[in-house]
Amino acid sequence: MSTRSKGRRVLVWITAGALVVAGGAALAWPRLAGPRVAVVVAEQGPFAQTIVTSGRVRPLARASLATLVAGRVATLGADEGQKIRAGQELMRLDDIEAQATLDQAKAAVDAASVQVRTVRTVSLKDAREQVARAQTQLDEAQRTHQRIQLLFAGGAATRETLEDAGTALSLAESELRAAQNQEADISGTRRASSNAAKHQAEAALAASRARLAYHRLTAPFDGVVISRMVEQGDVVQAGTPAFVVVREGETELVIEPDERNLALLAVGQSATASSEAFPDDRFAATVTYIAPAVDPRRGTIEVRLAVPAPPAYLRPDMTVSVEIVVAERASTTILPADAVRGLAEGKPWILVVQGAHAERRDVAVGMSGDTRVEVVRGVEAGERVIPASVRVAPGDRVRVAAEPR
Repeated sequence: MSTRSKGRRVLVWITAGALVVAGGAALAWPRLAGPRVAVVVAEQGPFAQTIVTSGRVRPLARASLATLVAGRVATLGADEGQKIRAGQELMRLDDIEAQATLDQAKAAVDAASVQVRTVRTVSLKDAREQVARAQTQLDEAQRTHQRIQLLFAGGAATRETLEDAGTALSLAESELRAAQNQEADISGTRRASSNAAKHQAEAALAASRARLAYHRLTAPFDGVVISRMVEQGDVVQAGTPAFVVVREGETELVIEPDERNLALLAVGQSATASSEAFPDDRFAATVTYIAPAVDPRRGTIEVRLAVPAPPAYLRPDMTVSVEIVVAERASTTILPADAVRGLAEGKPWILVVQGAHAERRDVAVGMSGDTRVEVVRGVEAGERVIPASVRVAPGDRVRVAAEPR
């Protein structure tokens, strides 16, 4: 073999060895340099912690209206969806019999009033005149008796005449007492009796008026009819609801968040809400009431919110979604919630890309939302953090797949 052939063979082997070494290095490099990982960047900015829950539009007052007596529906004064005013007649039952009873009670009051006037004027006047006449007769009998006594003492009158005068005096006294007793009876017992009869008749009249009023169903307040359960001609029973009405006034929302949110809630907090029917239209609300007790069956607490400018489409009992802002920061460090590990255990930590390695850091979190959390210690704005979904252990070599924007 020539020297030239040997040189060519050595060159081939050297080239082949170099290729093998290069290929092995290429295959081993990803494991040596570490996997490529997506990262998120800690941000600096404003942060708001919110509570999101669902609720309903709560009417200020709801009333089921029913008559207190049974009867046939004679007239209807309102329909579903109609606005009503306090005192407006919504329904009237057939009241012919009740009206007749009322007329009879009025007549009884008139008769009792006549009797009272008769006792006070005619009867009492006659009794007083009778007393006056009896008093005059008694005075005359006393004078006659005194005169005859003087005559009898002087021997000018007989004993029989004196006795007759005494008998006349006694009779006059008896007549006066009888007249006075009659006057007392008329001004006392008979007067009281006639007055009592009048009061009784007036009470019966008031009861008749009340029974007549029971045949009318009126609106207790300004509002809207949301349900009518009767038709003209129906026979209804006492106490059976005929209308359901809600009060007209300020719109209020009611929600029942979990009791674990109680410490975060406060009267005056701002919120935004939207209805399921119009989810893209959001409107403002304010917390006005937090119940003093927790519902023990569901572990929730009732919260009410006022809506200063309610949309026209809101209806009682409409389902709404409410987001309450419970805390705010003007500027703080923020990470996606899925970048913080150990949140559920109460020992949060993160993996930060430090050079070419994943570095573990314990962090302290502040406010939290549905998708983001505030980190008050352990990371600076701009640092790159590996999400919890990436399977990387602390200390592993890593390469950033792409710099996040």
